[in-house]
Amino acid sequence: KYLSQAMSLFSLFVSDYEGEEDDWKVVVEVIGDVYFIGGIVGIVLVTILSEVFNVGWLKPFLEWGKTLRKKCASKKEDDDNNFKPNSTMQQLLNLTVPKRWFIHFYIFGLAFHIFCMIFITRGISILQFRLLFQLGRRLLECLFVHRKSTAQMHVSHYLVGLSFYPCVASLASIIDNNVSAGVISVSFLIFFIGSITQIYCHYLLRRSSDIDIITSSQRFSPKYLCPNKWPFTWVACPHYFSEILVYFSFYIVSGFHTSFLLCTLFVACNLTVGALKTHAYYKITFPIPYATQKAIIPFVL
Repeated sequence: KYLSQAMSLFSLFVSDYEGEEDDWKVVVEVIGDVYFIGGIVGIVLVTILSEVFNVGWLKPFLEWGKTLRKKCASKKEDDDNNFKPNSTMQQLLNLTVPKRWFIHFYIFGLAFHIFCMIFITRGISILQFRLLFQLGRRLLECLFVHRKSTAQMHVSHYLVGLSFYPCVASLASIIDNNVSAGVISVSFLIFFIGSITQIYCHYLLRRSSDIDIITSSQRFSPKYLCPNKWPFTWVACPHYFSEILVYFSFYIVSGFHTSFLLCTLFVACNLTVGALKTHAYYKITFPIPYATQKAIIPFVL
Protein backbone atom coordinates (compact mmCIF):
# COMPACT_ATOMS: atom_id res chain seq x y z
CA LYS A 1 0.00 0.00 0.00
CA TYR A 2 2.69 2.46 1.05
CA LEU A 3 4.87 1.50 -1.90
CA SER A 4 1.96 2.16 -4.26
CA GLN A 5 1.38 5.58 -2.70
CA ALA A 6 5.06 6.41 -2.98
CA MET A 7 5.09 5.43 -6.65
CA SER A 8 2.03 7.59 -7.28
CA LEU A 9 3.72 10.59 -5.69
CA PHE A 10 6.84 9.96 -7.74
CA SER A 11 4.73 9.79 -10.91
CA LEU A 12 3.23 13.18 -10.08
CA PHE A 13 6.71 14.58 -9.48
CA VAL A 14 8.07 13.47 -12.85
CA SER A 15 4.92 14.40 -14.76
CA ASP A 16 6.39 17.86 -15.37
CA TYR A 17 9.13 16.23 -17.42
CA GLU A 18 6.82 14.66 -20.02
CA GLY A 19 7.62 15.35 -23.61
CA GLU A 20 11.31 14.52 -23.32
CA GLU A 21 12.63 12.38 -26.16
CA ASP A 22 14.57 9.93 -24.00
CA ASP A 23 13.88 8.50 -20.59
CA TRP A 24 17.49 9.01 -19.50
CA LYS A 25 17.08 12.75 -19.94
CA VAL A 26 14.17 12.66 -17.52
CA VAL A 27 16.33 10.77 -15.03
CA VAL A 28 19.12 13.35 -15.36
CA GLU A 29 16.68 16.22 -14.78
CA VAL A 30 15.10 14.55 -11.76
CA ILE A 31 18.50 13.79 -10.23
CA GLY A 32 19.62 17.36 -10.84
CA ASP A 33 16.48 18.85 -9.31
CA VAL A 34 16.70 16.58 -6.26
CA TYR A 35 20.37 17.51 -5.87
CA PHE A 36 19.68 21.25 -5.90
CA ILE A 37 16.53 21.08 -3.78
CA GLY A 38 18.33 18.92 -1.23
CA GLY A 39 21.23 21.37 -1.18
CA ILE A 40 18.95 24.38 -0.68
CA VAL A 41 16.99 22.70 2.11
CA GLY A 42 20.20 21.51 3.75
CA ILE A 43 21.79 24.97 3.71
CA VAL A 44 18.66 26.60 5.13
CA LEU A 45 18.24 24.01 7.90
CA VAL A 46 21.89 24.04 8.94
CA THR A 47 21.90 27.85 8.93
CA ILE A 48 18.80 28.04 11.13
CA LEU A 49 20.05 25.40 13.57
CA SER A 50 23.58 26.79 13.88
CA GLU A 51 22.86 30.52 13.84
CA VAL A 52 19.40 30.80 15.42
CA PHE A 53 19.50 27.87 17.84
CA ASN A 54 23.29 28.06 18.31
CA VAL A 55 24.00 24.41 17.49
CA GLY A 56 27.74 24.97 17.42
CA TRP A 57 28.86 21.61 16.00
CA LEU A 58 27.04 22.40 12.72
CA LYS A 59 28.97 25.60 12.06
CA PRO A 60 31.83 23.96 10.11
CA PHE A 61 29.31 22.99 7.43
CA LEU A 62 28.75 26.72 6.75
CA GLU A 63 32.35 27.90 6.94
CA TRP A 64 35.37 27.57 4.70
CA GLY A 65 38.69 29.26 4.20
CA LYS A 66 39.38 32.15 6.54
CA THR A 67 36.03 31.81 8.33
CA LEU A 68 36.47 28.11 9.20
CA ARG A 69 37.24 27.64 12.85
CA LYS A 70 39.76 25.04 13.98
CA LYS A 71 37.26 23.36 16.24
CA CYS A 72 33.82 22.17 15.21
CA ALA A 73 32.31 23.94 18.20
CA SER A 74 33.45 25.71 21.29
CA LYS A 75 33.05 24.07 24.67
CA LYS A 76 30.51 26.71 25.68
CA GLU A 77 28.40 26.00 22.59
CA ASP A 78 28.49 22.27 23.30
CA ASP A 79 27.49 22.87 26.94
CA ASP A 80 24.67 25.20 25.91
CA ASN A 81 23.26 22.57 23.58
CA ASN A 82 23.90 19.63 25.92
CA PHE A 83 25.63 17.86 23.06
CA LYS A 84 28.93 16.05 23.44
CA PRO A 85 30.28 14.66 20.16
CA ASN A 86 32.00 11.33 20.64
CA SER A 87 35.54 10.90 19.39
CA THR A 88 34.50 9.45 16.03
CA MET A 89 31.95 12.20 15.35
CA GLN A 90 34.44 14.82 16.51
CA GLN A 91 36.95 13.56 13.96
CA LEU A 92 34.34 13.64 11.20
CA LEU A 93 33.21 17.16 12.13
CA ASN A 94 36.82 18.35 12.08
CA LEU A 95 37.73 16.52 8.86
CA THR A 96 39.05 19.20 6.52
CA VAL A 97 41.02 19.46 3.30
CA PRO A 98 43.07 22.37 1.90
CA LYS A 99 40.95 25.12 0.39
CA ARG A 100 43.35 25.23 -2.55
CA TRP A 101 41.76 21.92 -3.60
CA PHE A 102 39.04 24.12 -5.10
CA ILE A 103 41.04 23.66 -8.28
CA HIS A 104 39.90 20.02 -8.36
CA PHE A 105 36.32 21.22 -8.87
CA TYR A 106 37.23 22.96 -12.10
CA ILE A 107 39.58 20.28 -13.41
CA PHE A 108 37.02 17.54 -12.87
CA GLY A 109 34.08 19.70 -13.95
CA LEU A 110 35.84 20.86 -17.11
CA ALA A 111 36.86 17.32 -18.05
CA PHE A 112 33.32 16.05 -17.48
CA HIS A 113 31.84 18.95 -19.45
CA ILE A 114 34.12 18.29 -22.43
CA PHE A 115 33.17 14.60 -22.24
CA CYS A 116 29.48 15.55 -22.42
CA MET A 117 30.03 17.79 -25.42
CA ILE A 118 31.97 15.11 -27.30
CA PHE A 119 29.96 12.00 -26.52
CA ILE A 120 26.45 13.25 -25.62
CA THR A 121 25.59 16.41 -27.53
CA ARG A 122 28.37 15.96 -30.10
CA GLY A 123 28.46 19.71 -30.43
CA ILE A 124 28.22 22.80 -28.29
CA SER A 125 25.23 24.97 -27.45
CA ILE A 126 25.30 28.57 -26.25
CA LEU A 127 24.73 27.41 -22.68
CA GLN A 128 27.50 24.83 -22.92
CA PHE A 129 29.90 27.37 -24.38
CA ARG A 130 29.32 29.79 -21.51
CA LEU A 131 29.70 27.01 -18.97
CA LEU A 132 32.93 25.99 -20.71
CA PHE A 133 34.19 29.56 -20.47
CA GLN A 134 33.21 29.78 -16.79
CA LEU A 135 34.97 26.54 -15.86
CA GLY A 136 38.05 27.37 -17.91
CA ARG A 137 38.29 30.87 -16.46
CA ARG A 138 37.95 29.67 -12.88
CA LEU A 139 40.61 27.03 -13.48
CA LEU A 140 43.02 29.65 -14.81
CA GLU A 141 42.28 31.91 -11.85
CA CYS A 142 43.06 29.07 -9.44
CA LEU A 143 46.36 28.49 -11.24
CA PHE A 144 47.56 32.05 -11.77
CA VAL A 145 45.52 34.51 -9.67
CA HIS A 146 44.54 33.00 -6.32
CA ARG A 147 47.22 33.00 -3.67
CA LYS A 148 48.21 29.60 -2.31
CA SER A 149 47.29 29.53 1.36
CA THR A 150 46.95 27.15 4.27
CA ALA A 151 43.19 27.78 4.58
CA GLN A 152 40.96 24.74 5.01
CA MET A 153 37.43 23.67 4.14
CA HIS A 154 35.27 20.89 5.53
CA VAL A 155 35.31 17.69 3.51
CA SER A 156 31.56 18.03 2.91
CA HIS A 157 32.21 21.25 0.95
CA TYR A 158 34.81 19.41 -1.09
CA LEU A 159 32.42 16.59 -1.98
CA VAL A 160 29.64 19.02 -2.90
CA GLY A 161 32.04 20.99 -5.10
CA LEU A 162 33.21 17.85 -6.90
CA SER A 163 29.64 16.81 -7.66
CA PHE A 164 28.20 20.25 -8.46
CA TYR A 165 29.85 20.96 -11.80
CA PRO A 166 29.23 17.50 -13.32
CA CYS A 167 25.59 17.95 -12.33
CA VAL A 168 25.42 21.35 -14.07
CA ALA A 169 27.28 20.00 -17.12
CA SER A 170 24.89 17.06 -17.38
CA LEU A 171 21.87 19.35 -17.32
CA ALA A 172 23.44 21.71 -19.86
CA SER A 173 23.95 18.79 -22.24
CA ILE A 174 20.29 17.75 -22.33
CA ILE A 175 18.53 21.14 -22.42
CA ASP A 176 17.50 22.58 -25.75
CA ASN A 177 18.31 26.29 -25.88
CA ASN A 178 15.42 27.34 -28.09
CA VAL A 179 15.32 30.99 -27.08
CA SER A 180 14.98 34.20 -29.02
CA ALA A 181 17.85 36.46 -30.05
CA GLY A 182 16.65 39.05 -27.54
CA VAL A 183 16.81 36.57 -24.66
CA ILE A 184 20.27 35.47 -25.76
CA SER A 185 21.44 39.09 -25.85
CA VAL A 186 20.08 39.91 -22.39
CA SER A 187 21.58 36.75 -20.91
CA PHE A 188 24.94 37.51 -22.55
CA LEU A 189 24.97 41.01 -21.07
CA ILE A 190 24.35 39.62 -17.58
CA PHE A 191 26.95 36.88 -18.14
CA PHE A 192 29.50 39.42 -19.38
CA ILE A 193 28.95 41.81 -16.46
CA GLY A 194 29.15 38.98 -13.93
CA SER A 195 32.29 37.49 -15.47
CA ILE A 196 34.20 40.75 -15.89
CA THR A 197 33.28 41.94 -12.40
CA GLN A 198 34.38 38.65 -10.86
CA ILE A 199 37.70 38.73 -12.72
CA TYR A 200 38.33 42.26 -11.44
CA CYS A 201 37.33 41.29 -7.89
CA HIS A 202 39.70 38.33 -7.86
CA TYR A 203 42.47 40.60 -9.12
CA LEU A 204 41.84 43.06 -6.28
CA LEU A 205 41.72 40.25 -3.72
CA ARG A 206 45.04 38.90 -4.94
CA ARG A 207 46.64 42.33 -4.68
CA SER A 208 45.26 42.77 -1.17
CA SER A 209 46.49 39.34 -0.08
CA ASP A 210 50.05 40.37 -0.93
CA ILE A 211 49.98 43.38 1.41
CA ASP A 212 51.85 43.19 4.70
CA ILE A 213 50.14 44.99 7.56
CA ILE A 214 52.03 45.64 10.76
CA THR A 215 50.22 46.79 13.86
CA SER A 216 51.51 47.45 17.33
CA SER A 217 50.26 44.10 18.56
CA GLN A 218 50.24 41.75 15.57
CA ARG A 219 51.85 41.25 12.19
CA PHE A 220 49.75 40.06 9.26
CA SER A 221 52.02 38.81 6.46
CA PRO A 222 50.48 38.15 4.03
CA LYS A 223 46.87 38.83 5.02
CA TYR A 224 43.59 38.25 3.25
CA LEU A 225 42.02 41.69 3.27
CA CYS A 226 38.92 43.28 1.91
CA PRO A 227 40.06 45.75 -0.79
CA ASN A 228 39.05 49.36 -0.32
CA LYS A 229 38.14 49.87 -3.97
CA TRP A 230 34.87 49.47 -5.84
CA PRO A 231 32.94 47.16 -5.83
CA PHE A 232 34.19 46.14 -2.37
CA THR A 233 33.07 49.53 -1.08
CA TRP A 234 29.51 48.41 -1.80
CA VAL A 235 29.55 44.85 -0.49
CA ALA A 236 31.99 42.54 1.26
CA CYS A 237 31.79 39.80 -1.38
CA PRO A 238 31.04 41.26 -4.83
CA HIS A 239 32.74 38.24 -6.40
CA TYR A 240 30.00 36.07 -4.88
CA PHE A 241 27.28 38.33 -6.26
CA SER A 242 28.99 38.17 -9.66
CA GLU A 243 28.91 34.38 -9.51
CA ILE A 244 25.17 34.48 -8.89
CA LEU A 245 24.77 36.75 -11.94
CA VAL A 246 26.65 34.21 -14.06
CA TYR A 247 24.31 31.40 -13.04
CA PHE A 248 21.28 33.62 -13.44
CA SER A 249 22.40 34.18 -17.04
CA PHE A 250 22.55 30.38 -17.44
CA TYR A 251 18.95 30.22 -16.24
CA ILE A 252 17.86 32.78 -18.82
CA VAL A 253 19.68 31.24 -21.78
CA SER A 254 18.39 27.78 -20.82
CA GLY A 255 14.93 29.04 -21.71
CA PHE A 256 14.04 29.64 -18.05
CA HIS A 257 14.37 25.94 -17.34
CA THR A 258 13.32 24.83 -13.85
CA SER A 259 16.52 22.89 -13.25
CA PHE A 260 18.67 25.96 -13.83
CA LEU A 261 16.40 28.06 -11.66
CA LEU A 262 17.05 25.58 -8.84
CA CYS A 263 20.75 25.64 -9.69
CA THR A 264 20.80 29.43 -9.43
CA LEU A 265 18.93 29.35 -6.11
CA PHE A 266 21.36 26.76 -4.76
CA VAL A 267 24.35 28.93 -5.72
CA ALA A 268 22.65 32.01 -4.26
CA CYS A 269 21.89 30.30 -0.93
CA ASN A 270 25.39 28.88 -0.60
CA LEU A 271 27.20 32.11 -1.47
CA THR A 272 24.89 34.30 0.59
CA VAL A 273 25.70 32.31 3.72
CA GLY A 274 29.39 32.51 2.85
CA ALA A 275 29.17 36.25 2.28
CA LEU A 276 27.44 36.85 5.62
CA LYS A 277 30.14 34.80 7.37
CA THR A 278 32.87 36.76 5.57
CA HIS A 279 31.19 40.09 6.39
CA ALA A 280 31.11 39.18 10.08
CA TYR A 281 34.73 38.00 9.93
CA TYR A 282 35.89 41.29 8.42
CA LYS A 283 34.13 43.29 11.12
CA ILE A 284 35.90 41.58 14.00
CA THR A 285 39.26 40.82 12.40
CA PHE A 286 40.52 43.89 10.59
CA PRO A 287 43.05 46.06 12.42
CA ILE A 288 41.80 48.94 10.29
CA PRO A 289 38.26 50.38 10.07
CA TYR A 290 35.87 48.32 7.98
CA ALA A 291 33.14 50.51 6.51
CA THR A 292 31.36 48.24 4.02
CA GLN A 293 27.73 48.01 5.10
CA LYS A 294 26.40 45.07 3.07
CA ALA A 295 27.56 41.49 2.59
CA ILE A 296 26.60 40.47 -0.94
CA ILE A 297 23.70 42.41 -2.53
CA PRO A 298 24.31 46.17 -2.92
CA PHE A 299 21.97 48.30 -0.75
CA VAL A 300 19.99 45.20 0.27
CA LEU A 301 21.88 42.46 2.16
